Amino acid sequence: MNEITLINEDGEKMTFANMVPAALEKTDNESLEELGYMTKILKARFKDIDAEIKKRLEDGQQFGRVEYVERTKKMIPQDDNDLKQQFIFKYGYDAVELKSPTQLRKQFGKAIEEDLEAITVFDTTNAVKWN
Repeated sequence: MNEITLINEDGEKMTFANMVPAALEKTDNESLEELGYMTKILKARFKDIDAEIKKRLEDGQQFGRVEYVERTKKMIPQDDNDLKQQFIFKYGYDAVELKSPTQLRKQFGKAIEEDLEAITVFDTTNAVKWN
């Protein structure tokens, strides 16, 4: 059986079967870090592959195992002020939400900056950063 295998620069192999949570829990930190780094690099290439496939599908090319399908997405009009007023009247302000600071700056430009500075709250989160 052919199985996808990642091989690091030291020649160590890691198969997809070894990447299930139970196996990963037993993996030492050095190997796990190496695997994480490899997958981060591969993730970008996977995005490139997906983009190329999408481009070819848009150009009308066909593949055996991938196709374009039409999906329906439920949406509520975001910029309908009458609808917002109706929802506020019926359900209160919890039925609508403010746009993000970036969206507000994009829509109103520098005119909104002073108001944003007065109300913006900063939240700190932890993120994984690869060196």
